[in-house]
Amino acid sequence: MIKKMLWSLLLLAATQVQAKEILFIGNSITLHAPKQSIGWNGNWGMAASGANTDYAARLAAYLKQAESAADFNITRINLSGIEREAAYQFDIKTVQRLANHYDYIVIFLGDNVSVKNNQNLTDFSSNLEQLLARLPRDDASVIFVSTWWSSATVDRLLKKLSTLNGACFVDISGLSAHPEFTASFSSPQVNPDVGKHPSDAGMDQIARKIAKQLSIIK
Repeated sequence: MIKKMLWSLLLLAATQVQAKEILFIGNSITLHAPKQSIGWNGNWGMAASGANTDYAARLAAYLKQAESAADFNITRINLSGIEREAAYQFDIKTVQRLANHYDYIVIFLGDNVSVKNNQNLTDFSSNLEQLLARLPRDDASVIFVSTWWSSATVDRLLKKLSTLNGACFVDISGLSAHPEFTASFSSPQVNPDVGKHPSDAGMDQIARKIAKQLSIIK
């Protein structure tokens, strides 16, 4: 009886699939803590209606559909300072989180980069290189996502970096031009700072663009 139980446990352990890890690195579209002054109470991608409707959760759902045997764990990190600061300094906690194993790494940065002078672009590029150097990318699929508010200058830089680093590049330019994909369309009374962000529909469109690039959906 005991041998049968042990054998059953061994079979169960052998058939269990280890959960896959997805890291999302971005700005407020990826993660924004509550901010009462603008009426934002969430702690996920602004301005999704819930943690299960932002683009990170929606992409995980598409991955789950494609790989039904696996579970997917989501890690969201807001590193918007990379967009604004020269020689961005990574804190110890962030460095430790970046060093974990991930199966997918999605980098969605660039919307807050000022293109008024070339130095800002140079600083942003340098910060991204520092970020990539801290990521364990050997077994991970790395995806760069273009800007939500469609900066052609920044998008060219992101595409170049993705090519140089063997990563995928996902072009979402044009999505924000569709009013129905912004939060202000579905919630006219929302604060403008929140309203310019993707709605649930916009978040899903972002996830679908990434999923299509990964050949998960058609």
